[in-house]
Amino acid sequence: MQKHSLAQPGVETLPSRRHVQFCLVVSAGLSVYVLGYLLWFLGSPLGRYPLLDSAENLTLARQIAEGTLAPIPFFRAMLYPATLSIFLRLGVGVDWLPVVAGLFGCLCHLVSTCFVYRIARRGWASPRAGLWAAILFGFNPVAVYFAAEPLDTTFGLCLFLAGLNLLHSRWALLRKASSLNAGERKRLYLDLAAAGALWALAMLARPHYAMVLAGITLLLAARLWRVPRIMVPSAGALMLTAACLLCLAGLWQQRVTGEFRIMPTQGAYSLWAGNRPGANGRYFEQKIHLPAGETSEGDNPARIESHVLYQRETGNTNATTTQAEMDYWRQRTVDSIRANPVTWLGLMAKKVYFALNDFEQYNNKTYAVQKALSPVLKPNPLGWGVTLVLCAAGLVAMWRPDRRFRGGFLTAAVAALYAAGAVLFFVSDRFRLPLLPFLCVGAGCWGLASFHRVRQLVTARVVPVGATILAVAAIAFSRGFGVYDLSPAVQDYVALSIACGKAGNDLESLEWARKALASRPDHADALACAVNGFFNCKLRGVDPGGVFSDETWDLQVTRVAQIPQPLPGIRLVKSVALWKTGRPEEARSTLRALSQVVPASTNAGKTSATDDALGVLLLTGLQEPGDEADARSRGGDTGSFYLLAALARNEDPAHPLIPPGRRELVAQLTPFVRQIFP
Repeated sequence: MQKHSLAQPGVETLPSRRHVQFCLVVSAGLSVYVLGYLLWFLGSPLGRYPLLDSAENLTLARQIAEGTLAPIPFFRAMLYPATLSIFLRLGVGVDWLPVVAGLFGCLCHLVSTCFVYRIARRGWASPRAGLWAAILFGFNPVAVYFAAEPLDTTFGLCLFLAGLNLLHSRWALLRKASSLNAGERKRLYLDLAAAGALWALAMLARPHYAMVLAGITLLLAARLWRVPRIMVPSAGALMLTAACLLCLAGLWQQRVTGEFRIMPTQGAYSLWAGNRPGANGRYFEQKIHLPAGETSEGDNPARIESHVLYQRETGNTNATTTQAEMDYWRQRTVDSIRANPVTWLGLMAKKVYFALNDFEQYNNKTYAVQKALSPVLKPNPLGWGVTLVLCAAGLVAMWRPDRRFRGGFLTAAVAALYAAGAVLFFVSDRFRLPLLPFLCVGAGCWGLASFHRVRQLVTARVVPVGATILAVAAIAFSRGFGVYDLSPAVQDYVALSIACGKAGNDLESLEWARKALASRPDHADALACAVNGFFNCKLRGVDPGGVFSDETWDLQVTRVAQIPQPLPGIRLVKSVALWKTGRPEEARSTLRALSQVVPASTNAGKTSATDDALGVLLLTGLQEPGDEADARSRGGDTGSFYLLAALARNEDPAHPLIPPGRRELVAQLTPFVRQIFP
């Protein structure tokens, strides 16, 4: 008797022992692959010293654990930082939190892969289809890339897929809701309540799931409208549970800030930024330049920009409520769309194209740049475009009138709801990632048949399959409307330069800054990083000129002159460079101006521009008579190693100037200072 090579439509087959063994092998391989990338990432500069959103999440986690959150409305979703804070409360050190966050993210990715397997297996009624979908998602380099980062992306996606899996498992049961007995109805309500809780948590981790949570009630109503006695308690169980969790989040924010608020305040300005005239349609683009180092680590530049632009556009420089600011940006968005509806529709059309295209758009980092740096991700051919082509071609090749994906309406509707929300805001890599599991589930249909049978089907339908591949590939791999935009890569190079500087790899920091300047010679942050990298190399006794022949003190003066608003630390380097190049009067003038800068903090132990400038004045011999007295008065509480080193040179045993508790620090720093100030 001839064996069937296709899974029977609508009948889920039990996995064979061979399938189970293969699943175990795939699980082990995926675990090794994910952990391999995590180890590489944690050894990289950005893994050891997270920046931007990653740094903000870690800072918020520490503040939550310590109970030191600022009493201002939450600008970003807080569930992920709150979850990380649990590890701190359990005794994990702050320095180890990036490692723990990476392990937690990788675990979430593995769990998400299991949910993708379950949805595809149940929907296609085929264990092999589930395995294909799981492989496509689990080994997708974009998903793995985000799993290692201290970001809410993978965590939120895991919660979202958990809720979707639960809903999908009960969706077929809703068709026969009228015949359910009391026990089955109770189990249905409990499962729907659990799904509502999971999606509420997903929304608290990533607010972009709000549209899906709001829309699921309509989907339930569409499914159960003929059975109102089941529809009302079903929708009620889901929404009541979700509402309870959202209210708890609102009460927590009220306790911290004094305002009951569920959603973070970032959404209003993000809506404007994603739809304003001139928006690129791909990613959030800063309109105000905030020099690297001007903001505290963990500050959100978008919050600062939103507030500054609000004050600038309204002329209201007095204290304003967060609600007034949010209302302003929402109204600006509505007014802009009403004024130019055709232009806005064109922007939405471009966003749809960007969302379907293979290129992963910039979001704090450029995926194409980061993938090229990783020996784990670089050789991986999987990606959005490949998965999209496999999904579309598979659905055409495997189509049969009697075969349907169980729960297809639910999965398609949920995907459409989320996609609409993403297109309304941004379609950058982090925003698009939650749509990837849907493509993987669709592409799992290739597992419905054996390789021999697949070849027969494709051959028999070569025209429709070929046309589908060409049409979808033309969208996914084309480069229209500037979709293949690598211009933000300069931000990656700057971030790498900053991270290398934090790690003490100053020559590497200078190298990344030079690479950024090769892309954008006038980039202010790249110029500042190059100046810092050069100076720190000199402090360590490393000659950058031996590696880069054009690296000189004169070049640093030229670089600082190109920076519109150099920070005090950069101006300090300029003064040293002027002194080194034989321009003492210019150096003295620069240092004198710096010494008049009001310190950002007057707390003991805080380094200030004033103390640094005072110390360098003494070290270079450019001081005036009153400077030495000022230096002695500051010696007890200064954190400036320049000032401490200068005082150490001028003290004698009878008149010590360095406090006993700081002598060891001065002894450690003196060799570095001598490299520049012999």
